[in-house]
Amino acid sequence: MATKPRAQRTARTIRLWLVPLAAVALLVFLLVPRRRGPLPTAALADWPTEGWQSACPENQGIDSVKLAEGLLVMRTQQIDIHFPDIEPLLLPALVDMEAPLPPNPAGVSRLRAAVAAVAQPPAPQPVAPLPDTAIAISGQTFVFEPNPAEVEALTLEFDGSDEAILHVKPFGSQQVLGSTIGLDGVYRLSAGDHDLPQGYRGHWADGRTFVLEHDEVANNDHATYRLRFEGERVLLSGQETAHEVGMGFEGRRQNR
Repeated sequence: MATKPRAQRTARTIRLWLVPLAAVALLVFLLVPRRRGPLPTAALADWPTEGWQSACPENQGIDSVKLAEGLLVMRTQQIDIHFPDIEPLLLPALVDMEAPLPPNPAGVSRLRAAVAAVAQPPAPQPVAPLPDTAIAISGQTFVFEPNPAEVEALTLEFDGSDEAILHVKPFGSQQVLGSTIGLDGVYRLSAGDHDLPQGYRGHWADGRTFVLEHDEVANNDHATYRLRFEGERVLLSGQETAHEVGMGFEGRRQNR
């Protein structure tokens, strides 16, 4: 293979060094104090106001003027910077990570009150009388062909109280999982994946359709299932809150 002329190799080396040098120069321009007048910040309705500059950010060590100047340069020049590359330089310029926040007893009090309020369950709602379908299918097992929910068999039990019992047998398992369902609008909690709480609640949307909600709480998943009972069949549809695509499949009453 022929060797490239020395001039070509030299030019290529210079070009390779120019890229990181230009990046460093840009960072210096944006982040290091310079002897120049302030950039025009006149501006934009969504920029920090004087009230913002004299309040919380400044108390926490953030120089909002420098921040506004840097953001204005980036916006007007359409500069795209990869944040992990500038984070070690940017954070010290904005805030002192070692300095404690100023005391804020009022804020701490409000936070504790909010946490306590969130921990309280909602007030139970009156439970409507059970439809005839609930009595007819209570304790009956419905079986399914392979499906996206991996449910092989399902049984619901109603006794006229504010709770129902759900039994589910997953495909490929001999274990039947039991869960309590709140019929009064309040989730009944039990241990779920990773021993984190999960909850079930449900209601009859009409005389043949039972709506079941499953919330995995800290596991960050929530799904709603509709079970439509038609004689010996049940039509089950499901929708996870975080996904647009749902599921639907059919089961039949198991022969005894």
